[in-house]
Amino acid sequence: MEIMNDDTPKKQIVDFLNSEHDGWGSIQYYEWKFDKFPDYKKEHTFYIKDGEDIVAFRRAVLKELCIDNNNIQVIIWAYAAVSEKSRGQGLFSKIRDFSNDKIDTRHSSIEMSVVSKINIPFKSKVKKGWEYRDLPYYFKILSTKKVLKDYLDDFIGKNYHLTTLIEKLGKYVVLKIEEEKINLNVLAESEKSSFFKFKIEITQNQLKRFVESYKKSKSLKETIINSIKIFLDKDSRENDRKAKRGVTDYDFEIVHKNSLSETEKGELYNIYSKTLNLEDISFRRDQEDIEHMLDYPHLKDIILIKKDEIQAFAVLGDYFRTNMLELRVLDMRWTNRDAFQLLTKEIEKTGEKTGADLIISLSNEDLGPTWIKLNSNALLWDIPDNEMKNKYNEILKTSPLKVGFYDLL
Repeated sequence: MEIMNDDTPKKQIVDFLNSEHDGWGSIQYYEWKFDKFPDYKKEHTFYIKDGEDIVAFRRAVLKELCIDNNNIQVIIWAYAAVSEKSRGQGLFSKIRDFSNDKIDTRHSSIEMSVVSKINIPFKSKVKKGWEYRDLPYYFKILSTKKVLKDYLDDFIGKNYHLTTLIEKLGKYVVLKIEEEKINLNVLAESEKSSFFKFKIEITQNQLKRFVESYKKSKSLKETIINSIKIFLDKDSRENDRKAKRGVTDYDFEIVHKNSLSETEKGELYNIYSKTLNLEDISFRRDQEDIEHMLDYPHLKDIILIKKDEIQAFAVLGDYFRTNMLELRVLDMRWTNRDAFQLLTKEIEKTGEKTGADLIISLSNEDLGPTWIKLNSNALLWDIPDNEMKNKYNEILKTSPLKVGFYDLL
């Protein structure tokens, strides 16, 4: 087996990535993510071939991190995979060591990765001394049955006791969330059913509170007690009604577009400048980065909230999985609190109009009573140089983090 250090067989690489990760993306997505990225370097693509088949892949992306009023080059490991049939042969260690030497991570400023906290790579990196902080993911569920079934591990974690409880009681329970009915046993992928069923009506707000409460619960007993309290709480139903009434437009102009003029792109750049404080951590957003973001191959909507000039904006793009359409907020910024609230409502409307099953965003601000906040993914980093580690480690842990899905895609 030979390690290759180029990106010549793009279609073969994309086919491999899709076989290892449901809905990884198209060739157009690959080219946008890597080839068209402003700091693209083809020699940062690594793969191992067994005969004619790709059996392992790793890719690095160089980005500029804005931290402590400095711009620092960091290495982000954008994706890594080993084919199922080739696992247990040491291929990941082999491609990791080779790629680290090629890029020479020992002399880089900061090495970063974004990983789900329930996966092995997270535990492995933390064990090796990598630091991390939670990423504030927000989920707006539009197709409850599809999303709960597909994201069950994200919402409740790989919890044997709760999964067993769902399997045992699921055949007797029907959840009604808004207008959608769900047999609870479906979530545990069980075909068992019962003639006698209990119907439990809950709102989107109650579902949000259950998931967030469960994540903080220390035992199954605590989960059950909290669930009963939440499902009997009438205030959550009132919160749902208030959320649906929404906010008034406060004399703002709402604009939906699929491309921007040069003047509007300049206004977006100005908003980034206005909303980035010296203590904030973010990735670089210059004119070239904005152009690249707007060139996302599955761009769905650009929302502008105006009052003379742009007060808030969001860039939205589709992300396809086998059985689900996700609408992802690539980035959003605002200079006005009322404009932000109106922007959030417009994002929800776009998701509903375009048939999305789920909207996902990253945000330091609460997006509303029916958005579920999960800290199931983490930004990890390792700083080889002790002087830099002493300077930046605590800042990375505690300073406000302003990132969007554009930084993670």
